[in-house]
Amino acid sequence: MKTEKDFEELLEKKILTAELIGACAFSLNNRVKSYPPGVDEYYNYAYGCISGNTRSAKRKKKELKKREDILLSLVKPICIYKTKRVRFETHKKRWVNKNYDRTCMRVKKAIYRDFEGDRTLYDVRIYYYDYFLYYEIGSFSFHWQVTKDILDKYQGLEIIDVVRLGKDRNGNGNEKPLSLQFIDKVVELIKSEDYNFISEEVS
Repeated sequence: MKTEKDFEELLEKKILTAELIGACAFSLNNRVKSYPPGVDEYYNYAYGCISGNTRSAKRKKKELKKREDILLSLVKPICIYKTKRVRFETHKKRWVNKNYDRTCMRVKKAIYRDFEGDRTLYDVRIYYYDYFLYYEIGSFSFHWQVTKDILDKYQGLEIIDVVRLGKDRNGNGNEKPLSLQFIDKVVELIKSEDYNFISEEVS
């Protein structure tokens, strides 16, 4: 079982291993998943705004994903998983077309009134597809969510439709995630390009 102290010794020698990268990426991925699903797309259509808490969550999640993008630049994913997600949104409309009507779950009785007049509030069911790169790094395996627009970078990978994702695997046996301070050291070392990456375990 590798601990942060064990990894520190490798870092002092400017050595990066698959196990070290896997542990860092696994720790970041768990932090990213702690944010509510869909926080990147959340928008209050009834009132036309994003809450301050949501802005803060989006910013913190984006910072974590930037770190992990740098970590994962050293390894390649195995495949892409695709899942379907449903989200309900409240839209304010004076009129809707037929296609919009078909997506509506129900028309609320409440009326939204503003300076332009009355509008009806509609509860709308929106379908989204989420994409995940699947990695096996060292003794770790996990799913890293990405946006559809970057999938062109991975054209050779198989895209697999699934109802739900399998469990991530922490083969290291250490349930305690690595600290962000340590992960930042790893990220900075990668950015410096002054390191040796070894795919096999180093004693």
